[in-house]
Amino acid sequence: LLLKMKPIKKIYILIGLPGCGKTTWANNFYLNNPETLIISPDDLRTSFNGGQYIFNINKEPFLINCSLNILKMGLRLYNNIILDEATLILTKNKRKKLIKNIRRSNTKIIGVIFPFSEYNKKLRMKNSRGHSPELWAQTFDKMSKIFETVDPKEDFDEIIQLSSFEER
Repeated sequence: LLLKMKPIKKIYILIGLPGCGKTTWANNFYLNNPETLIISPDDLRTSFNGGQYIFNINKEPFLINCSLNILKMGLRLYNNIILDEATLILTKNKRKKLIKNIRRSNTKIIGVIFPFSEYNKKLRMKNSRGHSPELWAQTFDKMSKIFETVDPKEDFDEIIQLSSFEER
């Protein structure tokens, strides 16, 4: 008698500031695992604005709710999910709430940590998505002040610490 085992569902929560390589990593992962769902509020921002990336702070709560609803549905349909969203997981408290909700789905939760450097900031300035370098500098400064590094005691099943972007 052969038992058919269900594959273990995995969610990769990408943790890092804008421009540190999260989306690049997600896209490369997808190339080798095309059954993966990538949840990217950047893609939502683009689709909600006629194909143009527009960051509007007033729309962020709506985008976060959309991302969370996609995540809920995705946990039922996909074996691999990548959550590519910086603002949703900047603080330990936000990550704790997210992980608590994911735990209900019996999914392996993997934190993928991306280091950030001035090199990343310079790269993001080159690809400013139509925004001024000043706006991105303000965004980096605000997010850098809020961002909390991952504590090994956080409730991830596994943590992957990536090397600096220059080394990848």
